[in-house]
Amino acid sequence: MRKIDFSLILKLGVLSLIVGTVLAVMNFDPLRFWEGIWDALIDGVEFIFGRGLDGLMAAGRYTLLGAMVVIPIWLISTIFSRRKKSITKAEKTDA
Repeated sequence: MRKIDFSLILKLGVLSLIVGTVLAVMNFDPLRFWEGIWDALIDGVEFIFGRGLDGLMAAGRYTLLGAMVVIPIWLISTIFSRRKKSITKAEKTDA
């Protein structure tokens, strides 16, 4: 795990400022965003329980649809993370 130091906090702060500025220019409101997420979760639960088995089937389809995006991204990031660790180990043993 990476050590948290002042330079990391500074980088994250600068990056947050840049992203925040871009989102403000796009008229993005964080409160509306989180309210939208909450409303979507409530609607999803009502949808599943309101439709019974059909709702569960739809939730399964949505899960598979999301997994088509999430799993490959996770797999690629895991492969690159392990590759980076093995390269770092090799460099340490060579030194």
